[in-house]
Amino acid sequence: MNDLVRDSRSQRINRGFFDKAHPAELIGKRLLGWSIRQSYNLGVFGISNEAILGIREEIYFAIINRLASNKSLDNHTSRFQYQICCYEDIKLASVDRDRTYLKIEIETVRGTLLTILLRIHKHGEHLYIVVDSYSLGKIKPWLALIHTFILLNLFTPPFIGTMGGLIALVTGDPNGWLIVMGLAIPILIFVVYFWIFWIDIVKALFQGENIVGALRQKFNKPVTDNSFDVDDVLIFLKIIWPLTTDVVERSFKNHGIESQGITDYLQEIARNSKNQGIQINTGGGGIFGSIFGGSNNSIEI
Repeated sequence: MNDLVRDSRSQRINRGFFDKAHPAELIGKRLLGWSIRQSYNLGVFGISNEAILGIREEIYFAIINRLASNKSLDNHTSRFQYQICCYEDIKLASVDRDRTYLKIEIETVRGTLLTILLRIHKHGEHLYIVVDSYSLGKIKPWLALIHTFILLNLFTPPFIGTMGGLIALVTGDPNGWLIVMGLAIPILIFVVYFWIFWIDIVKALFQGENIVGALRQKFNKPVTDNSFDVDDVLIFLKIIWPLTTDVVERSFKNHGIESQGITDYLQEIARNSKNQGIQINTGGGGIFGSIFGGSNNSIEI
C-alpha cells in the first residue's frame, strides 16, 4: 500500500438511488474559470510507468505540504481543511480506475462553503490533472420555511384523501376507487414538485447531513450576493491556484521534464488567475474568459 492510499479517507459512493453518483454532486455550483483539465504525455520524456505514479503521488503530497505551511495563527488563513479521499463507486469497483482526490474546503465568515477538488489520474503514459472549484452559499431560512409549507400543503390533502379512499375500499364502499382515482392529478403535482425541490435534500440526509445542511443544498444564498464574501472566496482561490501550478511545474522539472509548452501553460494559469473573477455555472452559460486556451487544454462547464 503506497503512502497516498494509506493517508487517505475511503468513501464509498453510488450505493443506491439516494447516494452520490460522483464526488462533486451536492457540493455547490461550479465556479466558471476555476476549473481546468489537462493531460500531459510523459512517455515522450522517457518517464517510466513507475516514475509517472511517483510523480502523481509527489504532486499530491507537495501540495499538502504547501497548504500546511500556509496555515498560521491568523483566523482567516487557518480556516481551510484538506483531506485525501479515495472514492469507490461500488457499482463499478471491479473495472473502475483509482479515484483519489485531494479535497480542500474553506467556509467563509459569512457562511459560503468553497470546495476545491483536485485529482490526478495516470492513463498509460499520460498524467491527467484536474482541478474544479465549487461554492455553496449560506442557507436561506425563510426560503426553506416557505418550501416546507408548500410541501406540507401539497402532501397533506392527497395523503388524507388516499387514506380515506383505501378505508372506503376496505369497508366495501363502491366510491373508494373514485376517491383514489380523483387524487391522481394532486399526487402527480406533489411528485413533480418533490422531485424538483426536495430530492437533493433527501440525498443529503441519506449521506449523513443534518437537517440544516441538507436544506442548504437547495435553499442557499449565491456567493455573488455579497462583495465581502466574493473577496473572501477570491482571496483563497488566488492563493490555491498559483500554489498548485507551481507545485506541478516544480515536480516536472525535478524529473527532467522541461517542455516549454507545459511550463508556459502552467505559468499562464498562475499569472492570469490573479485577474480572474467569479462567475457561477447555472447550467447554461459559456466560459468566463479564454485564459486557458491552447492545444489539449480546456475548461469544462
